[in-house]
Amino acid sequence: MALSKTTLAQRPGPSPRVPGPAAQRAEQQIRHHLARVEQFIHQQRPEKALALLQAPGTPPSSWPLLWHPGWYLFAGWAMLQQNQPKSARAAFTQGLKALQRLMRRPSAARRPFLGEWREWLHHFLGMSFCLDEQPIQALFYYRRGLRAIGDGVVRDPKLMMLIHKGMGEAYLTLGLYAEAIAFFTQAKHDGQDVCTPHDQGLIEWGLGRAYKFQGNLTQASSAFSQALHIFERLDAKPLVAQLQSLLGLMQIWSHHQDEAEVLLRQALGTARRTGDLFAHAIASGNVAALYLAQGKVERALHTAQETLALLQETHNQDIMGYLYLTLARIFESQSNLAATEEALTSAIMAFQQTQHYGLLVRARERYSTFLAKQGRFQEAYEQLLMAPYKTAASLSA
Repeated sequence: MALSKTTLAQRPGPSPRVPGPAAQRAEQQIRHHLARVEQFIHQQRPEKALALLQAPGTPPSSWPLLWHPGWYLFAGWAMLQQNQPKSARAAFTQGLKALQRLMRRPSAARRPFLGEWREWLHHFLGMSFCLDEQPIQALFYYRRGLRAIGDGVVRDPKLMMLIHKGMGEAYLTLGLYAEAIAFFTQAKHDGQDVCTPHDQGLIEWGLGRAYKFQGNLTQASSAFSQALHIFERLDAKPLVAQLQSLLGLMQIWSHHQDEAEVLLRQALGTARRTGDLFAHAIASGNVAALYLAQGKVERALHTAQETLALLQETHNQDIMGYLYLTLARIFESQSNLAATEEALTSAIMAFQQTQHYGLLVRARERYSTFLAKQGRFQEAYEQLLMAPYKTAASLSA
C-alpha cells in the first residue's frame, strides 16, 4: 500500500523550540531514518524496514517521544506486509499509548497532526483485523476514523480514502453489500487525486465483489474488468489470475460458456506461470463450475475434488466453502442426497471458521432449501434461524 506524495515520515513538522543546532540535526536524522524505512515499505521490502528499525522492540531511547508513534506505526505496517497481524497490532497499540502521552502535554495544542496520526494508527489496526478475518473488530476502528472525518480531524484525502475503503471491505465481508458499495464508491471519489493505481484496482475489485453478491452481473463485470486492466499494467500476475477467474465466473452465470472458458484458461495459465497456489485454486474451482454448467458432471466432480486437495495447503476457508457448495450442486445433479448434504454442511463449517457472514448466510440458505425439498421442514427452519441476519444487520446502523 502506498501513501500520498507527502510521506508519513514527513508528517510531523519541525518541533517547536528545538533547543539548538545539535538537537535540530538529531531531529533531521530521525526524520531521514523513518523516511528510509517508509521507502522500504513502499517497495514491499518489510524485512529491510524492520532491520532498519531494529524491530520488534521499542524505539531508540535517545529518540524524543514525538517520534515514538511513527516508529511503532512503521514497525506494525512492515509486520502487516509479512502477514503478522497479531504482532502488528501489538506495535500499533504501543504507538497509540505513546500518542496518548504526547496528547496530554501542553504542547499538543500546537501539534494538530497528532489527531490525524491517531487515525492512521486506527486505520492500520483495522487492517490488521481484516487480515485476521475479524471484520467486526476492524469496523470498530474504521468507524472511529469515520467520526474523525466528520469532526474535521482527518483532512488528508489519502487517509479519508483508506478509511472509506476499509469500511467497504468490512461491510463486504459481513454481507452488507449496499453499504459496501456506498463506501467503495466514496473511496473512489476521495482518491481521485491521491489514489495509487494499486489502490484504484483494489477499490474496483471490492465494488465488483459487492455487485457480484447482489446479483448485478453487469456492474460486477465492469468493475472486475477495470481492476484487471489496472493490475495487468502493474504486472501483478497473481491478482490478474484471480480477476480473470472472477470474470470467467461472471460469464458462466451469464450463460456465456465459451467466453468463460477462454478467461478461465488464461487464469490457469497465469497462475501456473507464477506458481501461485491460491490463484490456481480459485481458477480450478471456477473451471469445475464451468464443467457443471456444460453438463460434464464427472469432470466437474474430479476437478472440484482435486482442487479441494490442493487447498489443504492454503487453509483458505472461504475458497474451500465455495468449492463445497460447487460439490453440493454436482452431487445434487447426480441425485446423491447424502453426499449433497455432507458437502453443504462442510461449506457451513468452512464459513463458520471466518466471520464472512454473507457467505455463511448463503450456505445456510442453500442447506435450508435442500432440507425443505426433503420434507425436513423443522430442520430447514432451524437453519434459517441460525443464519446471522440480525448480527450483520445491526452493524449497518
